Amino acid sequence: MWSPTASSSWQLTLMRVCCAALLSAVCVDARADSRVASAELLFREGRALLEREAYAQACPKLEQSHRLDPALGTLLLLAFCHEKIGRTATAYAEYTRGATLAEQAGDSKKAAQSRRWAEALLPRLSTVQLDVDEPASGLRVQLGGSDVDQTQWGTRVVTDPGTQLLRAEAPRCEAYEIQISVPRNGNVVVRVPPLKPTPEGPDPDASPGQPTGFWQSSTPGWIAAGVGIVGVGVGSFFGLRAVSRNNDSDDFCNASNRCSDQGLALRDQALVDARISTVSMAVGVVGLAAGAVLLWPHVTGRTSVAPGSARVDLAVAF
Repeated sequence: MWSPTASSSWQLTLMRVCCAALLSAVCVDARADSRVASAELLFREGRALLEREAYAQACPKLEQSHRLDPALGTLLLLAFCHEKIGRTATAYAEYTRGATLAEQAGDSKKAAQSRRWAEALLPRLSTVQLDVDEPASGLRVQLGGSDVDQTQWGTRVVTDPGTQLLRAEAPRCEAYEIQISVPRNGNVVVRVPPLKPTPEGPDPDASPGQPTGFWQSSTPGWIAAGVGIVGVGVGSFFGLRAVSRNNDSDDFCNASNRCSDQGLALRDQALVDARISTVSMAVGVVGLAAGAVLLWPHVTGRTSVAPGSARVDLAVAF
């Protein structure tokens, strides 16, 4: 049933939702406006530094401006700045990217100019050729913090001149690092040697028949042997107690094997102990056998036993 109070409550809720949505939109717009304003300020400061030929100080400001508010003009000015400080590979990539963006925007004149600037850098580019010897499985090669794709190994990779860190790493291998000096307008050939495997890690390409990790150690064998020893010990304890309780029951039974209530209770307890002893001894024997199988390769110096290569099945019936 409709009531003025219910209507007012519904209208108030709707008003709150609308206000919250409007406030959220205003906040988003405010943050966007703040980013644009900051980018514009950084752009102006960077351009002023460029005019004073303070290239080293100008490039970071232009980079941050482009990061806050990507713009074609900022990108091309940043490429010019990087060219001036000798980062020719970075400048070439930015000029090329600028040409693509200009074409997408329909500005063929600026696109053509950007491509001319990029082509003018080609003779000045520095390259590194990475010759990888016996690459390990999962090998990752980085130059100056950037990944070098496997398809580029053995070919010339364009990079900025100067000192660059070369790093090669792979699972279960020691990483290889070296500082290389890349000449301006030149090429350097660097050999990446085979990585040394780490002592604690096996080859990830090991065949399924070869044990790895946990199963290569003697730990499983000792665990199985420990379970076997405990099983035999528990079985022996309950076995001896079963014999003792059965003997004690004789005092409460006559020659025709008729027993009092206490005698019957002792024999029932002896039967339970005997069953526990049987199960424990069986588990103990299996554990000792499994431990012997798993530990034998380590005793003889061979490690050719893998999980599943030896199995003992046990069925206990009552």
